Amino acid sequence: RDAEKCDICTDEYMGAQHPANPNLLSPASFFSSWQIICSRLEEYNSHQTLCNGMPEGPLHRNPGNHDKSRTPRLPSSADVESCLSLTEYESGSMDKSANFSFRNTLEGFASPLTGIADASQSSMHNALHIYMNGTMSQVQASANDPIFLLHHAFVDSIFEQWLRRHRPLLEVYPEANAPIGHNRE
Repeated sequence: RDAEKCDICTDEYMGAQHPANPNLLSPASFFSSWQIICSRLEEYNSHQTLCNGMPEGPLHRNPGNHDKSRTPRLPSSADVESCLSLTEYESGSMDKSANFSFRNTLEGFASPLTGIADASQSSMHNALHIYMNGTMSQVQASANDPIFLLHHAFVDSIFEQWLRRHRPLLEVYPEANAPIGHNRE
């Protein structure tokens, strides 16, 4: 809780930085030999092909060496509690400009302290993706980093806490026209 750096970015856990190249994982890490796949979205689109699953290179990660004006810090316990205090799952626009929306705030498009959307800032879920500064920071490639699984399990646990705390009625979820996975059924 309230970490100021990546406490699991050690060779014992998820991989420390390479001593000669801070964008790569340490050779002592189990994950240093992992290869990423399906990270070249523009290439697939321009050739109108699907990813073939061939290795494209090693995992990249340089935690904390990111744009701090956009993401000044990792989320805190207070941020999580503020996010959990929002009572509305969704509000208004059902996109990243929604204010006082638990979904939008947890995603990281709204401030956890105010619930107000701010396109110039990234917090909560998005903050860790940006903080990791590498494979995790690329939408199409992020699932290649094993930290992705830990991160998303934690985000899911926050959502579960919110569901148990607020017990929303089915009617609060959009019936249709919401992004995939956000409609009632």
